[in-house]
Formats: sequence, C-alpha cells, structure tokens
Amino acid sequence: MQKLKTILLRCFLVVFSAGWVFPFWLAGAAYLNFVQIEAWPLWRGETPINSFPFLRFVSNAFCIGCGWLMLALAFWTWIFSAKVIAKDKA
Repeated sequence: MQKLKTILLRCFLVVFSAGWVFPFWLAGAAYLNFVQIEAWPLWRGETPINSFPFLRFVSNAFCIGCGWLMLALAFWTWIFSAKVIAKDKA
C-alpha cells in the first residue's frame, strides 16, 4: 500500500511539475489554427466561416499555463530552499 501511495505521489508531482506545457501547447496550436482558418482567408479577401473564439481561447490557455508554471516554480523553490536552509543549520 505504501508503494502505491509513493507511485501516485510521484505521478502527481510529475504532472504538477511538467503539466504547464500542455496549456502552452494548446495555446500555440489554437493560434496556428486561427491563422490558418480565419486570418489567412481574411488576408486573401475571403470570408472565414467559423465562430470559435480562437484568440480568447489562446489568451485563457496562456494565462492558465503561466499560472501553473508560477505555482510549480514556487513549489520547487520552496522545497529547494528548505533543504538548503536545513543543510546550513546542520
């Protein structure tokens, strides 16, 4: 049972530490879709046929990714600094 808890904790830490990449990837993919589906036809003088709010989604995904990254950096900075302070006191 203890091994399962350790594995689950490690999986959570991996997702928490590196998961911020996913919202950034979604934002980049949505922006490229916006350029291909909406912006490019507008530049050619055509009317795009789409109602998905690409740029709002890009903005939200980017903000979520930034917030997630800040939390992950703050967490690991806290852990690292606690170990450094404990080592200095010893």
